[in-house]
Amino acid sequence: MSFTVDESTDRILDLQHGPVRVRLDGPSKSPPLLLIHGSPCSLEWFDQLTSLLCDTYRIVRIDLRGHGATGGWERLGRIDQVAMVTEVLDHLGIAEISAVAHSFGTDIPIDLAMAGRANAVVLIDQAPDFRCATYPAGLIALSRPSLIRIAQRAPAFAIRLGSKQGFAPGFRFDSIPGFAEISVRDFRAFTPSIGRFALVDRARELAVDPLDARIQRLDVPVMAIHGRRDQMYACAPSIARYSAAGARTAIIENAGHSPHVEAPEAVAVILRDFLD
Repeated sequence: MSFTVDESTDRILDLQHGPVRVRLDGPSKSPPLLLIHGSPCSLEWFDQLTSLLCDTYRIVRIDLRGHGATGGWERLGRIDQVAMVTEVLDHLGIAEISAVAHSFGTDIPIDLAMAGRANAVVLIDQAPDFRCATYPAGLIALSRPSLIRIAQRAPAFAIRLGSKQGFAPGFRFDSIPGFAEISVRDFRAFTPSIGRFALVDRARELAVDPLDARIQRLDVPVMAIHGRRDQMYACAPSIARYSAAGARTAIIENAGHSPHVEAPEAVAVILRDFLD
């Protein structure tokens, strides 16, 4: 299957790691830019940002395993997610790419850079480790698959209410056309065992090898973006640690944990300045 046209292309690729949803936007000859979503999200969470950047970059978006239209119940951890993204890049003939990721997805650009596949790394609203976490302690207990399956059957308004932690206080889902429906659909679609990977297994991995330590081992530029009003990870200590590790940093004052959704214009300006 060819992805050489300049228009948007949205396909399910049948790869070794199973079916993978991949969407491309922007001129085919422009510099490629990978956007990796968090959890429980999908590539649509970058719709607004894509529309602001696709005049300059060839935007590559992927639904991670266990999410969106990719789905899947196995091979959901960090190593398999990175292997799947690498296989997509191989399929597209992309040897090297600038990589942006949000929250749960932020391990991927770092691992791609360590493998020589990313020439720039941008981390959005992910603390170096869970010592900077500010979400309620009960959220970890709720990460059990059995409880997530129950929550996925809840009414749409209840799912949105439970997702408020992922945005600044006062965020309105209906302020973005279609996003209220997307957020509910993605929560209902994600594989419940991802909750354990995101909040338990990943916390253990980052305790041993935090992201600020990892980026010090990279030889590519790194940018850390954080919403000042993030309710998941404390902004100030996270940014301070990334800065101390040598990364460029930017704080978006009126955004929470998802500035690419809440303030896409501000994120686009930061990315253009960093990548150009």
